Amino acid sequence: MSTFFNPILQGRIRTAFVIILIWIFIGALTAVYEYLFLSNFPGVTESQPMENYSFLGSLITAVVWAFMGGSFFAAFELFYFQERLERKSFIQIVAIKLVIYSLMLVVLSLFASFLYNSLSISAPFWDSRVIERVISFMTGWSFWHPILPFIALVLLTLFIIQINYKFGRGELWKFIKGEYFHPKEEVRIFMFLDLNSSTTIAEKIGHIKFFNLLNDFFQDITNDIIMHKGQIVDYVGDEIIISWNLKEGLEKGYCIECYYAMEKRIAELSHIYEQKYGIRPTFKAGMHCGMATIGEIGKIKKEIVFSGDVMNTTARIQSLCNEKGHQLVISEDLQSRLPKSRFPIIELGEIVLKGKLSATKVFGVEGA
Repeated sequence: MSTFFNPILQGRIRTAFVIILIWIFIGALTAVYEYLFLSNFPGVTESQPMENYSFLGSLITAVVWAFMGGSFFAAFELFYFQERLERKSFIQIVAIKLVIYSLMLVVLSLFASFLYNSLSISAPFWDSRVIERVISFMTGWSFWHPILPFIALVLLTLFIIQINYKFGRGELWKFIKGEYFHPKEEVRIFMFLDLNSSTTIAEKIGHIKFFNLLNDFFQDITNDIIMHKGQIVDYVGDEIIISWNLKEGLEKGYCIECYYAMEKRIAELSHIYEQKYGIRPTFKAGMHCGMATIGEIGKIKKEIVFSGDVMNTTARIQSLCNEKGHQLVISEDLQSRLPKSRFPIIELGEIVLKGKLSATKVFGVEGA
């Protein structure tokens, strides 16, 4: 898939852009606050109003500081930490980020002090007066004046990013807008995917080790799901439920290509699973499309959930994989909408799914 059209990269760039804009806005707001309040009252360590105060210098400094801080933060958080810290414990992640972001804030504050004092007295960075003011700022209590608000901003941004992970790609904004506050119906594609022989594996390697295997498996396939514009709906035991907006799922056959990509990914990592768990995981999936009801549910631990007959039908189609000898079984409703001749699909006949009155035609996807 082209890097330009990489949904993961596009999503991270969009998030980085939003983070930088928020930081710049807060930076400008801080400069205005200083102009309206602090410039007319005693400074932190002074007994008279702030001397040589320049609103323009303060505003430029705050905006430049915020732009650089937001850029560094977004780069570390979205393009560095995501790949390297995803398997570490919460306390390890917090400790590493705390050290790096603290150093970042100190370095940026040092630069901002040079910039502000240089602008306020119209002298270059290396002027002795500028250096003297910077040393006074960095060693005094006033150093914490710009630092503390941005520590709060770092924590707030981290919180928002974590909440965004919780809801999934693009779902946080829908939740904020209240898009699903009132239930609505949408035609969507669903995939129910689970590990083969999970009970046998759990008995063989133990339930704690099996849990770790599941966690590794779900994390390893997540990028492929996002790359193919899928949305993770839920984790149910050893099963993951994935959904697509109908247009995005059918575009270039993303819903089927996603399965191929996940299968390829796990095959490439099979030697690692063999070393860690003594098994090479395989999986099967059922797919169907139809009308689903989507809405917010619950009072505590509120979530956006999907319901409807399409969910039950997808689960029953998935249960046919072993019987039909195919790792990926799809419904006629989905097969008829897929790009023609793009995938090797064979008809498996008509079956009456449990709880259904009429027969349903199902298909097996070859090469999966």
